[in-house]
Amino acid sequence: MSTDTSSGGASGTQSLSVMPFIFAAGVLLYGVVNAVAVITAGEVNLRVQNVAGQLPLAGLPEGAAVVWPYHLSVPVALLPWGAVALVKLGEALLPIAWGMALLWVGLVLREAGWAPTIFDGGVRRRVTALRWILFGTALVPDGLRVFGSTWATKALGAGFSTSTPLGQMWIPLFAGYLCLAFEYVLRRGETLQGELDEVI
Repeated sequence: MSTDTSSGGASGTQSLSVMPFIFAAGVLLYGVVNAVAVITAGEVNLRVQNVAGQLPLAGLPEGAAVVWPYHLSVPVALLPWGAVALVKLGEALLPIAWGMALLWVGLVLREAGWAPTIFDGGVRRRVTALRWILFGTALVPDGLRVFGSTWATKALGAGFSTSTPLGQMWIPLFAGYLCLAFEYVLRRGETLQGELDEVI
């Protein structure tokens, strides 16, 4: 008596490939709501410090307030519109970029599940696109916030300087480099498979 496990394996693979789409939908929904809230807010949140290592509370401009240690809430009217646009755009893009990365993971899994072989060129192209999305997620939102925060803190004066943390960019950068290594494996496997087909 034999049992057909192919249908069970296929259904399991399909359910796994659907999960990233569900996560991506949730993150993208949050990203859209967050973007609307950030863009329509009348304040900009900045991480600031001064050369002495302490926030000069006496030098705060009127209307600005410390909402968290080294987090300064500043009305947009007190800052250059370009700095406001950069900071808000960076904050709005980050969750949307993560949602796009999760969505593309789902596309990679879907392509791998439907391709005749894992070394199919379509799988490698999906992984390449995911790599660029991850690199963009690491560099673009934080880069915009750094430039915008630096511009804003210079406009505030009073010895302020930006203190934007850049440690969070290492996670998508590491994932992007993993995709780069996987691309190499897929490209090498595609070449070997082509040579094997020629021999057969």
